[in-house]
Amino acid sequence: MGVTIVYGGITGLEPGAHGFHAHRDPDLGNGCLAAGPHYNPFNMTHGFHNMARHLGDLGNIFTWPKEPVTPIHIVDSLISWTQTMV
Repeated sequence: MGVTIVYGGITGLEPGAHGFHAHRDPDLGNGCLAAGPHYNPFNMTHGFHNMARHLGDLGNIFTWPKEPVTPIHIVDSLISWTQTMV
């Protein structure tokens, strides 16, 4: 498998670190609660990129004070955005 790259930006976040996750279900209903838990087909614990972890744990993004856009640049070798992720 190769790598997955997530690149972009988010506006409207408070300054600081924000966890970035993929969730199990593609449903944003009920205030996003319908998205279910983090994507975790192998029942792993939370962890960082270089640790055994949920596949949906993609680390933190950082919002800097006085910056209108939070940059996203994630490179991950475990997760894939296809219908056959497992």
